[in-house]
Amino acid sequence: MSLGELSFYRLFVRDLRLDWGGDDADESLSLSVNLSIDLPLDLAADRYKFIVCYDRIVTGAKSFAADCDVKTLEALADRIVDHCLADTRVRDAEVALSPVVGEKLGHGGYEVYRQRDDIGDTISIPLKIATQN
Repeated sequence: MSLGELSFYRLFVRDLRLDWGGDDADESLSLSVNLSIDLPLDLAADRYKFIVCYDRIVTGAKSFAADCDVKTLEALADRIVDHCLADTRVRDAEVALSPVVGEKLGHGGYEVYRQRDDIGDTISIPLKIATQN
């Protein structure tokens, strides 16, 4: 596939630690975000100020995690995915949140995927809700 055939690129954030006070317990969360972003019409003329930057995603996620009104993993993930899709260049967003539980495996979390349809609205598809084992 040549560069001329591409229509989007991927941006991701992996395993960002968030301090969160939801569910009436202070805990650390691991956040992963995957975005598909439309390529600019003239990639060679693209400049940093015109691209989607992962720092905007990270800053928003940290702000939402610090918000005392966000009480559940689902609500936090929804705010983060909505924040990602607020940029009209983002065609889809996947957000995964899970508590950081030391070295233990098998803990629960929440993951959501949303994509824009052809008229700019979003389609919400919850992917996985797991409980602690």
